[in-house]
Amino acid sequence: GSLYYSRRAILINSCLSSIPSYAMGLFLLPETIQHEIDSVRGRFYWEGMGERKRYHMVKWSNIAFPKDFGGLGFTDTGAMNIALLGKWIFKLESDTKSLCMTVLKNKYMRSTGFFQYNSSSSSMFWQGLQKIRIWVERGSKWKVGDGSHIFFWRDVWHGEVPLKNIFPYLFEICDQQDISVKEVRSCVNCLSFRRVFGQMDVECWRELCGVVSSLQNSMYVRDKDEIKWALGTKEIYTSKSMYSFLTFRGILDQEIQNIWFAPIPLKFKHFLWLAWRNRIQSAGQLRKMGWGGNEARQLCSLYENSYHIFFKCPMAVFVWCCCRDALGWERVPSSFSDFNNCELWRCRMKLPRITICLLAS
Repeated sequence: GSLYYSRRAILINSCLSSIPSYAMGLFLLPETIQHEIDSVRGRFYWEGMGERKRYHMVKWSNIAFPKDFGGLGFTDTGAMNIALLGKWIFKLESDTKSLCMTVLKNKYMRSTGFFQYNSSSSSMFWQGLQKIRIWVERGSKWKVGDGSHIFFWRDVWHGEVPLKNIFPYLFEICDQQDISVKEVRSCVNCLSFRRVFGQMDVECWRELCGVVSSLQNSMYVRDKDEIKWALGTKEIYTSKSMYSFLTFRGILDQEIQNIWFAPIPLKFKHFLWLAWRNRIQSAGQLRKMGWGGNEARQLCSLYENSYHIFFKCPMAVFVWCCCRDALGWERVPSSFSDFNNCELWRCRMKLPRITICLLAS
């Protein structure tokens, strides 16, 4: 129970997050089990091994994602489950030599492709694959062979996006939304629509006919459709690339990245992460969670939170002034954002991120 947060994080990543990996590679875990796994890891991170109840300062969902986006790098159980299972789907469509894949194809798929096969009465393993196949579809693209395994509208086989995104109005009114490339290739007139085309629809239809015409005129380079992984550098599926796709949050958190790259011990990085989020166990934060103690700081009798502890407390101001005079700063920082502003400092020392080191000290 006396381990620092940083050491608990290492144990979580190396042990607790790895224990269910084998099961997650075979079955899609129910949400209740995923929640229980996350609860065990969360309790260990915040409470350690002791029996004493401690406060969870941040929700697990706000720390179980990559550090680049502001998390603590813990594994997202649901995303990892999908990433591990996705490898089975990709192998079923691409691996023609494996005995295991041959057995699975003969048992479940017969002569169809995985994405064309639907069955509600199958094993728990196969049902899990069917539930997560939409995620594999989003990262896949196809090289057309005979076209029997490729959805005309839904799959990426022409350009970089599905045809349903290029021609959304035609797809919406089409009666054959699950038709294959092979069927359309044989006859474009097999497509029927629920209403008469407007002027814009006519132009889209002409463009779509051009796509089908180029498909019909192309020679068969291969007999079988070939699946490629668009999210990988070598067009081969990896669990890492799928997990990165599922946990991608758009914008990198540059302020938090400065903490992780700073040349300081890991335990200080975890503490700074909590401080930056205003989630250290200050009196003000604990009162919000039902703590019955005094929310005033004992040193100065003022309201205690992360901002006050680091920047407004007389002792903190004294320390910052000493750093300013010793290192030649223009002024002392007034907030975490101000502190992280690189333009603020004109330090005579050339050590990287020296200011982060000082705050950790």
